[in-house]
Amino acid sequence: ALDGVVNFWQVQSRGSGASLLNSSDSASQKKRWPEDIAWHPEGNRLFSVYTADSGDSQVSITDLNKQGGARVKYLEDKPHFKGIINGIVFMPWEDTCFVTGGSDHAVILWSEQDGENKWKPKPLHRNLHSSAVMGVAGMQQKQIVLSAGADRRIFGFDVGVGRADFSHQIDSKCMSVVPNPRDFNLFMVQTG
Repeated sequence: ALDGVVNFWQVQSRGSGASLLNSSDSASQKKRWPEDIAWHPEGNRLFSVYTADSGDSQVSITDLNKQGGARVKYLEDKPHFKGIINGIVFMPWEDTCFVTGGSDHAVILWSEQDGENKWKPKPLHRNLHSSAVMGVAGMQQKQIVLSAGADRRIFGFDVGVGRADFSHQIDSKCMSVVPNPRDFNLFMVQTG
């Protein structure tokens, strides 16, 4: 919501409805709302991304096992230069990491470091897209990060090699990208 509150809902056992479990104030330090959210693969933490403007926090971690002020932690690193960070997705790889994509055309890989909630950002690319990166995803069979942009381009970036493995241009703006969970060679792109 625009007030920065993230609500956690519990689906009833028969799927007949949902009830509000609890809420968490996830507004940034400068009171901005999350633009996108993602569950940590362990399911006990929620990651939120914000705007990169005004020196505000870019990523927060809400630890559901903690209470009060210690529940939300803001990462210090700010690798995106400006604009909205449009997407955050955890990669389906052995090492825990996530990727963010933003209006600054950048795709950033965040790798978990030793210690609790320590993450190191590494820019994968900043100039492959000529417009905002709207969606990011990871391929399961290879360490390839997909990025879809408002420039109508889709890139598959090979993290191991450090360069784009493939690219496609389509007729419409790309709004998001989602890999197929059964066929690792398929991915879907939402256009608009």
